[in-house]
Amino acid sequence: MEHISRSLQGLLKKLELDKRILGWSALGLWEEVVGPRIASNAKPVAYRDSKLFVQVVTTAWLHELSYMREEILTRMNKRLGARVIRDIVFSLAR
Repeated sequence: MEHISRSLQGLLKKLELDKRILGWSALGLWEEVVGPRIASNAKPVAYRDSKLFVQVVTTAWLHELSYMREEILTRMNKRLGARVIRDIVFSLAR
């Protein structure tokens, strides 16, 4: 008899939902990865097609984080344990 968690993990992998779930978990890890200063000025709002969508409070933060994109990507994927996020899309919050 197989434990239900193994069956569920296998099903998630077969349906390719495991990476999507992992990608969405990046929203909850954002502050841990970027720190409280950045997190108070930039909030992740969605994960779709291997992209993390983040809204920022000012154009200054938009430019600053655009320069930090690769570093944040590397740190986030390291924290997730896999290269789940391929890009971060920053936009100005309304």
